[in-house]
Amino acid sequence: MVDFSHALSEDRLEQLDLRNAIAVDSHTLARAAIAMMRRNELGCAVIVDDHQRPHGIFTERSVISMLLRGSCLDQTSVSQFTDPLFICMDKRQTVKSAWKTILDTKARFICVTNDDGSLFGVTGQRGLATYLAKHCAENPPTEVSRQVNQASPQQLDAGSYHFPQHGA
Repeated sequence: MVDFSHALSEDRLEQLDLRNAIAVDSHTLARAAIAMMRRNELGCAVIVDDHQRPHGIFTERSVISMLLRGSCLDQTSVSQFTDPLFICMDKRQTVKSAWKTILDTKARFICVTNDDGSLFGVTGQRGLATYLAKHCAENPPTEVSRQVNQASPQQLDAGSYHFPQHGA
């Protein structure tokens, strides 16, 4: 049996089932980006430079901000409404570090980059949840996870649940 916590610390982002990123330049109109996002069933478009290096992200949150401010989708470029939660990580970063980043920042997406900084793909909450579900299905629950599952949501949310020590 594979140790799940070990897999989180060892598996790299490049090993995930990454989504093909929608790459747009900073002058792309919002309506065009939204059409690409719908067509590809992806909640973001990555703003890249001429070398395909990410410089921002246009997300569903960006669209909501635009609409609330009354901006015209046909006259506003994606660069005017980038999501402030723009995160890039090298493809060799661990899944654990990506998961921690998502939890700490509440970002929905992570741009995954090559060694030269160019865009490699996109992952995020859904991609990491799929990874976790796959590993949970492959690895039977441990005593710790059984006990956590029996804890009340209030204990977990309040941080008052004390995880059992390994080997205890």
